[in-house]
Amino acid sequence: MRTPILLIYRLLAYLSSGILLAQFLQPPLYAVLLCCCSYVMACYHAKTFIQEITLALLWIVLGAYLLNAKPTRPQWESTSLIEVTSYEGQSPKRYRFKAEGQAGEIVVYSKDSLEVGALYASKLRFMEAQYTEYIERAFLEDYLLVEPPGQPSLRRKLIQRWTDLGLEDKARGFLAAVLLGDRSQLDQTLKAQFKLLGATHILAISGLHVGILYALLSTLLFLLPQPYRSTSIVILLWGYAALTGLSPSVVRATLIFSLYALSLLLRRPQEKLHLIAVSAFMSLLLQPALLFNLSFLMSYTAVTFIVLSLKPLKTFEPKNKLLRYLYYLIGVSLAAQLGVSPISLVVFKQFSYWFLIGSVLLIPLMPSVLLLGIFALTGEWGATICQHLLSLLFKGIAWITPRLDPVVEVNGFDKRDAFLYYLTVLLLMYFTHKALDQRRSN
Repeated sequence: MRTPILLIYRLLAYLSSGILLAQFLQPPLYAVLLCCCSYVMACYHAKTFIQEITLALLWIVLGAYLLNAKPTRPQWESTSLIEVTSYEGQSPKRYRFKAEGQAGEIVVYSKDSLEVGALYASKLRFMEAQYTEYIERAFLEDYLLVEPPGQPSLRRKLIQRWTDLGLEDKARGFLAAVLLGDRSQLDQTLKAQFKLLGATHILAISGLHVGILYALLSTLLFLLPQPYRSTSIVILLWGYAALTGLSPSVVRATLIFSLYALSLLLRRPQEKLHLIAVSAFMSLLLQPALLFNLSFLMSYTAVTFIVLSLKPLKTFEPKNKLLRYLYYLIGVSLAAQLGVSPISLVVFKQFSYWFLIGSVLLIPLMPSVLLLGIFALTGEWGATICQHLLSLLFKGIAWITPRLDPVVEVNGFDKRDAFLYYLTVLLLMYFTHKALDQRRSN
């Protein structure tokens, strides 16, 4: 058999293949057990090639079984009790919420704003899911409040603290979005400006925010001995994930950084790409339907392209510290955009030329914004300083965006084009890495 490091990539490929083939392949449980027995026997009595074939068959069948084991559509009734769990933004005519009920999770579109945490008796009109068939979506035609929200959560208490200290609505909504993952109060004009800059990912808690938090915690806890430092960082990261509502993007990023901290704790640091593969494998094993989730695909594609670009970028990095910082900032932003652009073009049919402006201007400010939001909780003077600095940021964004062209509409780019694009780019990256390794060895 091959090395354990390479094993995770093969298992991830086999599992993903099984999930993709689930609509054609619907194996019963005994088929999975039969494949498992075949693999065990092959390990003892067959050659390496046969072992690999049985291993691939086992995980392909398991992936198909896991996806088919859960119903693709929850059996919702048109009249149901739902509990609103989070606000997800606003379309041109409706508010969008996530809610939970007896049949599982649902995305609800409502003409009225609902209270997060409240329980409603609802009359639903179902719709076809736009991006995935594994999440039910419905219009809220009528509703009755059954139970108001319970005691305020820590997240709502922090937002109320900003309100009591005098932060204006725009600043409070921005901090709630980028620091706590609550976009219910986000100013729609500001959201449109971030979209034009290609920086909407900054407004949603994601790997960027978790990475910044990991770096800040590593700096603050550097005096602790290694076992306590890594353990404390993991606990605080998952505490922050819980505070922001355990959204899928935060959970995925927290899992990757937790695996990295664990590898340092065990004194067995791994390649970043290996940690990404382990995280993706664990996520798909627990929730196979994530393979069809747009957020899952875009986040893992972006971080994979960033990691693959680091070696070529390091080869040509400038010696000056300031130039090196800008060089990596632009290079990483370009790599992430190379990764997610095909998915964005297939799904949204849109592209922004100005993502570099958003990355260069806004991403370096994010650590300061996160610290500023925490600083604003200390008292009125902290909130006043935070308000003035955020007002300057908003004025700068408002001055830049009217001078930029709108987002470009792109039609005719389909899944086949995206596949050919990824195949070409990944082959180029592969040969680039091979050439750089050969250059280094010489």
